[in-house]
Amino acid sequence: MGGKSKKTTIGYWYALGLHMGLCRGPVDEVVEVQVGEKRAYKGSLSADSTGFTSIRVNKRGLFGGEKREGGLDGTLHILFGKADMQRHAGLTRMLGGLVPAFRGVTTAFWDGWLSAMNPYLKHWSFRVRRTTEGWENGCWYPEKAAIWMDNGQIKAMNPAHILYQVYTDTRMGRGLPPSFMDDASWRAVADKLHAEGFGLCLKWTRQDTIDAFGQIVLNHIGGGVHVDRQSGKIKIMLIRDDYNPAALPLFDADSGLLEVEEFESMTLLAAPNEIIVKFVSPADGKEREVRARNAASLAVTDGAVISETREYPGIPTSEIAGRVALRDLKITSGGLKKCNLKLDRRAALLVPGDVFRISAPELGITNMILRAGRVEYGEGTDGTVTIEAIQDVFGMPSASYHTDEESGYVPPEFIPRAAPDSAVFDSPYREILRAVGANEARLLDVHASFVGAVAESPGGLHEGYDVATRTGNAPFTVNAEFQGTFCPVAELASALTITATTATLPAGSFIPPEATGEAALIGEEIVRVVSFNEATGVISLGRGCLDTVPQAHDAGTRIWFYGAHDDLGYCATEYAAGTNAQVKLLTRMTNGERLAEGSAPTVSLLLTGRQGRPYPPGSFRINGQAYPASITLNQFAASMQITWAHRDRLLQADLLVDTLSGSMGPEPGTTYRLRITDDAGAVVADVSGLTGTSWTWQFPPINLQSPGSHLPTGAHTFLLESIRDGVTSYQRHEWTVVFP
Repeated sequence: MGGKSKKTTIGYWYALGLHMGLCRGPVDEVVEVQVGEKRAYKGSLSADSTGFTSIRVNKRGLFGGEKREGGLDGTLHILFGKADMQRHAGLTRMLGGLVPAFRGVTTAFWDGWLSAMNPYLKHWSFRVRRTTEGWENGCWYPEKAAIWMDNGQIKAMNPAHILYQVYTDTRMGRGLPPSFMDDASWRAVADKLHAEGFGLCLKWTRQDTIDAFGQIVLNHIGGGVHVDRQSGKIKIMLIRDDYNPAALPLFDADSGLLEVEEFESMTLLAAPNEIIVKFVSPADGKEREVRARNAASLAVTDGAVISETREYPGIPTSEIAGRVALRDLKITSGGLKKCNLKLDRRAALLVPGDVFRISAPELGITNMILRAGRVEYGEGTDGTVTIEAIQDVFGMPSASYHTDEESGYVPPEFIPRAAPDSAVFDSPYREILRAVGANEARLLDVHASFVGAVAESPGGLHEGYDVATRTGNAPFTVNAEFQGTFCPVAELASALTITATTATLPAGSFIPPEATGEAALIGEEIVRVVSFNEATGVISLGRGCLDTVPQAHDAGTRIWFYGAHDDLGYCATEYAAGTNAQVKLLTRMTNGERLAEGSAPTVSLLLTGRQGRPYPPGSFRINGQAYPASITLNQFAASMQITWAHRDRLLQADLLVDTLSGSMGPEPGTTYRLRITDDAGAVVADVSGLTGTSWTWQFPPINLQSPGSHLPTGAHTFLLESIRDGVTSYQRHEWTVVFP
């Protein structure tokens, strides 16, 4: 019964229009978009004259390509929400009916393909910047609104500007007129924070009250806001050690100090001697932490750590976090004097955060500098001012020495780099079988070839690589069905002889525990890792596995432990034997960013149909010896034997059978060829069609007048290979022996 075959549908691509609200707008720019924690875009998108902008995103392999969950292919529109922004035509068509322009809110509109196989939406996240946009009547003091940090990688907002907008914005803040603000003090603080490089990246939500959010900002920078008791305007100050002690107001018995109450010192034994500051990196949204310790307090407590954690979500860099940790440590680590004071009306202008001096010789206090905390001004008939004060140590350090405490943290790097080292090869049958399954592997044409690779990680946020291939001048193509992960690698500390089963690795070499019993690659030889002694660096190996034979390797030869976690890159594109393929390894980062083709070196690889070739014989012996340098024969010897063991590509499947193991198989149709040549290159013996595991080299008849003259002399080279259906083994045994 005839008929056309039907094409099987295994999945679908999904396209959708998405309208996503980001934040109250407008914002200055959108600098990064991630979908499913993979980077879809990085750059700078800002509004054009229409109030929005668009960019084409073509990353169909972002989630693994069509064999996995597809990727993105469409247009991303950012609607910035400016007051004069017009309606977006594409969004209007999608929504239909009466559609607003969405002014006052920043939104994103995606139109295009967004996944394959999986119909469920992935999480979208946007990294935005806002410093000068979003002000009702133009940005206040725009020259100092933005603070660039971390060598220009982070654009933060000046905290003074954040607070100024909190007080004056009518939509989100208190809505006070700018005339209520003491402009000189606000500009001075903005200048100081800009000079300190102290910017914040902080999300402003309405889940907390306005006062609570403002206090969060003040806690970050160490500042205070108060109403000036003379002008009635709102002033801001920074708590810093930027004063002249001699110019501070002095209160003593003759100048307003009425009483000193509860004068005490904070104890070192109970106070924290370690401050941990937690913050969020705007580069990747992950929480980091730094810590500062008080060495003097640790000495008093015999090394016992009394730790206290502070969360500062708006701090963008570990450098600022370290300075804040030192600042807070000085305040909390003990040894400071604190007291309650009663002063007369000459202290009526003091506000929380002000610095002043007191002298009380009867209490042993001479010219002590204090910082005002809570201030109570009393009733009109009382005439006293009550202040809770503490000895001043509140200066913000200009530098810090800290350790970023997140385990294994490397400062984010978002530029893919080429692998430092790699090896590209024709994939052996076992690795094809493990990739596609035994049934599909057995159906392959024996002359088919597939590109395989191992690669070393460039470090940082790289997570793997794709294998891109081409022939001739065709474009490079990536088959994203099989993506390589980076391979653990080490070097031989000394030369490895052809018969040795142990090697030494340099001190400190790392081998995953999972590597034991698995495959590794040394040069062009596949070995099995038997054991590894981390203390001595000695590694035991099963030599000449799969379709390879033992080889000698120099010191410094790299060992790729690709079997530990299947760290083998594989390209599913099938090539015919004899094809010259060009290969690039395109490294990939955790956010989906992939190395540009032009930045990856090109490797040329002649493919030989390796996966379909018979395995070479194992346990190769010449007169009972494995790879002897020389053989001395009895002068009356009539012959010598060459022996080997069967190997079977299909029967062995994914087993790692080393060269010393006994016979397995052979694969049906396999025969052996043995060829012997002398030092002049003349063929002494050339025998094909062997089906057993030995061959006897018969010498000429013995001349009793001259015993030994019939024996071979000089160097002789022995070559042994497997043949099946006219196809020879990928590697063969080839060894030279000297007959004295």
